[in-house]
Amino acid sequence: MNTINNRIQIIIDEKGLSPSEFSSQVGMQRSNLSHLLSGRNQPSFDIITKILSAFPDINSDWLLLGKGDMYRGMQSVDEDDDSPFHQTSIFDMLPTDKVISKPQEVKTVQKVVETPIESPKIEEKHNEINSAKEKKVTKIVIFYDDFSFDVYQK
Repeated sequence: MNTINNRIQIIIDEKGLSPSEFSSQVGMQRSNLSHLLSGRNQPSFDIITKILSAFPDINSDWLLLGKGDMYRGMQSVDEDDDSPFHQTSIFDMLPTDKVISKPQEVKTVQKVVETPIESPKIEEKHNEINSAKEKKVTKIVIFYDDFSFDVYQK
């Protein structure tokens, strides 16, 4: 059976490191690694996070669960993956009771706030920035969890 301890040994072998070099790169004591590799101890959460930080190319699903490929980016994204470690987008985090099925269900509130320039010094600075061809903010949109939004525009 391919345990997490075996997968740690595979990382050491794949990277061409000695156990001492691996311990040093991960930031753990050599004796702790020896206990892991012998199967005497299981890795703590701290050790796992140190391994994943030291080797960011290692797929966390593979290390923790033995699923997928050893290296990140080699596996295809599986839509049916129930793993808590797969990457999600911000849209996956929306509550399911707030999913909008029809565009007419969206109620929006729009506020436009004009920002006057009050001081000549501010106006001079504003002109200096524009003459330097720097980007400037012209609109800010804030979205709320009730699907309304505010627009602040110059």
